[in-house]
Amino acid sequence: MPVSLTPPELTEPEAGAQGGSPVRALHVPRAMFALLTVVGIAVSAVALGQWAPVAASTGTTREFTLTARQFAYTPERIRVTQGDYVILHLVPKDVAHGIFLDGYGLEARALPGGAATIEFVADRAGQFRFRCSVTCGALHPFMIGQLNVESGVPFTNAPFLLSAAAALIIASGSVVYAFRVGEHS
Repeated sequence: MPVSLTPPELTEPEAGAQGGSPVRALHVPRAMFALLTVVGIAVSAVALGQWAPVAASTGTTREFTLTARQFAYTPERIRVTQGDYVILHLVPKDVAHGIFLDGYGLEARALPGGAATIEFVADRAGQFRFRCSVTCGALHPFMIGQLNVESGVPFTNAPFLLSAAAALIIASGSVVYAFRVGEHS
């Protein structure tokens, strides 16, 4: 009896007997290689993003007057760009008020008819709460505002993001190619 060295496959009649088309083997090594390529490129893109250049702010001076009344600041929200030099003037209108800027640890206090000033460089991006630091009445704990420090100029890392997207598209194409070659083998 002759021995066949070729792997067993379902032929057309056998597959037809089962009511389907021929079964094709999945080439796991190629698929795993393609998947690992995609994951490797994605991880590399994120890791390299830490060294991509980020445009610095021009260091614009931004000046705001915060009017304090029981139990609110006007304006309630302030937006600046990271790197800006910020000057906050606190002007109480009814009783003594203060301001404490979370995340920066800055504080100032003023009496009605007076004013206090805080000056700093907004060197950290994020949202920072400012609150009254002088007990000014029953609703004192609710006298809060928000400083939004936006990071740099939008799309500062556009070349990096475009190259990362291109790498992911190429890697995805590799996966599709690996599966198609596996179908024809």
